[in-house]
Amino acid sequence: TGTVFHLAVIAREDGFNTISNGYVMKPNGICEAITNCNLDLILFMDAKELPTDYIIRFETECDSYQLECHIDSVHQFLLEKEGREVEVLQRFTVFTLNGTHGRGTNELTFRNCCTTLSSSSQTELLPPSVVVTPVPSSACQSMLTLSLSDPFCCLVHLTGGKGSQLARLQTLATKRFTVPAGFCVTTCALDQHVKVSQCP
Repeated sequence: TGTVFHLAVIAREDGFNTISNGYVMKPNGICEAITNCNLDLILFMDAKELPTDYIIRFETECDSYQLECHIDSVHQFLLEKEGREVEVLQRFTVFTLNGTHGRGTNELTFRNCCTTLSSSSQTELLPPSVVVTPVPSSACQSMLTLSLSDPFCCLVHLTGGKGSQLARLQTLATKRFTVPAGFCVTTCALDQHVKVSQCP
């Protein structure tokens, strides 16, 4: 139908603070802010297994939505920032929004906390199609371009949201759809361009 939505929920591990925001962009160009959401991330933190099927209900000022999610495949990787590990699960999702079917991604990011997914049990808790991406070296992080077939091209912080998703689609390509060969200009290239151009 051309409807696009983005929903973000942030929660503390102790459960004292949860923030949700986002928007729904309709085919006519009207953008509505999400005002309420029933997603409880604490349940994800406490679960021994992450659910692969679940329902989220959220509201805008004008409408109510029911989002049925089914996790199709998962990419899991660890990042290290300022001496702290960040665990990221990026999950391709088949969903139904108020009866309309579509596809998209959702991301679970665990920062500064011990998650239920220990290194010894991660692959057991994820679907069989899981792809584990290694942490890139400093040399890789300084590259200006990455081929879509490069496993590091799937990392959001190297190639951005659209580029990383295109790389993941190529890894999932089947007879039903194909993704042409190509490359992404990296975020490092953007940073260097901004410095050379002295952009504000």
